[in-house]
Amino acid sequence: MVEKMEKIIVTIGLFILVLAVIPVYAQSTLALQEKCAEGAKKMIEGSKEVVEYTSHYHKDLERCFMRVGFTFAPIEKDLKWATGNIKTIKHPHWMVSLVNVFENKTIGECSYIGEEMQMCYVGNIKCKTIDEFENLIRPYME
Repeated sequence: MVEKMEKIIVTIGLFILVLAVIPVYAQSTLALQEKCAEGAKKMIEGSKEVVEYTSHYHKDLERCFMRVGFTFAPIEKDLKWATGNIKTIKHPHWMVSLVNVFENKTIGECSYIGEEMQMCYVGNIKCKTIDEFENLIRPYME
């Protein structure tokens, strides 16, 4: 009977300990998420090329990631017609990046001029499309 009572007391004690730790963990995660958001905002401050960004603290990896979209000045190309006329075409230049905020390290980028991909990778993986890039960075941002 005494042994059974000791087991019950130990079980209740462990249960109370777990309940006490959960709020502390949740608070520390929330603080890290806020620190992540602040770091991401600070990183892009003053950049005229940034059009949108999203930050995310990944608790399993213990890292802060940011997906950031840029637009740059259009690239101009001259087209010479058979008639000799020259027409200047402006192509939009844009890029999406995945960045480790606290380490200030780019993990992946996908850059386009017009509809032509210039480069696209995540880590050591070369992407063929922007959709493939987005699928590869999704685990960092969830």
